[in-house]
Amino acid sequence: MDQWNGQQRAFAIKMFYKNYYCLEVAQMEFGRFFNGRRHGRVPSKHAIKTSIKNFEETGSAMENKSTGRPKSARTPHNIEALHVSVLRSPRRSVRKLAAAVRLSQECSLNSPC
Repeated sequence: MDQWNGQQRAFAIKMFYKNYYCLEVAQMEFGRFFNGRRHGRVPSKHAIKTSIKNFEETGSAMENKSTGRPKSARTPHNIEALHVSVLRSPRRSVRKLAAAVRLSQECSLNSPC
């Protein structure tokens, strides 16, 4: 249910409880309220169940934050090393650049790693 905002998640949870724990009715009410047409997009049953689980565990309808170890490959030192490597060999592949500074390919791109 990544594409649903907090208001929409809360509405789906509210409809689930209001309609005696019925996922199908929660989906139907969601579509009626947010889409206003017959075949609009609605959250899947699994997405509603996940939001309900998060709500019951944390008191929030939003997704849980990762509790795992934070990724630490994007340190200033690693960023500078990669920058220097790109300046030296601008036509080199991402795989080879990552290997040169001992980072994964994902960490060597612009995505946070």
